Amino acid sequence: MCIAQEAVLVVVDREVCVVADTVDPEPVERGRVLQMALCSDGVKGIKAGLRTFPVDKLLVIHTPQITPQVNELLGQLSDALELETEAVQISSTSFDVVLDVLSTVLKVNLTRFDDIYVNLSEGDKPFSCSALAVCFLFGVKAYYIMGDSPYVFPIVRLGYQKILPEAKLSILGVLAKVGGGVASLEELSELTGYDKAQLSYHINGASDSRGLATLGLVSVEKGVRGRLTVRLTAQGKILLMGGV
Repeated sequence: MCIAQEAVLVVVDREVCVVADTVDPEPVERGRVLQMALCSDGVKGIKAGLRTFPVDKLLVIHTPQITPQVNELLGQLSDALELETEAVQISSTSFDVVLDVLSTVLKVNLTRFDDIYVNLSEGDKPFSCSALAVCFLFGVKAYYIMGDSPYVFPIVRLGYQKILPEAKLSILGVLAKVGGGVASLEELSELTGYDKAQLSYHINGASDSRGLATLGLVSVEKGVRGRLTVRLTAQGKILLMGGV
């Protein structure tokens, strides 16, 4: 007698007993999956990630010193598995650089793939922590291989833009459009349409409102002839990306 839990017995003949699941027997077709992997220490964790999660393309973001190992790995994968691969070299693992590189790569690929995994296993601590923050920003899956087991971080999409009024957001948006900063309040006034008093209120704040500088979203420094230069900080860039 053939017994299967949660299944229906289908008798074909006296010799054969076939079990037909009550669910649709047709396989579910998955979408295209991109695995992005950090690499500054080695490639063992990248290989483990490929064994653990589905993949249609592997994109490795790596530091310069690990380039030979990355090229060797991608060559092996292309030959053996005919896997689509790509390598992106990063100049530094500082947060600003990681933010710029990962956000650019993600924006390009978000519409090309149905799912994205970011493997943090082979990045050093600053690299991995910075990349995890970007994953939260874009709402993509990040994981770390511990031994032979993956730990998948919860997806926490950060809604930064909800905390600021429209006027402050518009100032940040203008700074971003002109390359990240201006050389004077006069220039910023022309670009935004706000007078200097309004700009001072939004940038420096007052008793009833914290300013952009106080919030760490812009930096303000005295420039030539006492003019105030205003620039977006990394935190300001993150806030603007919160709507992606």
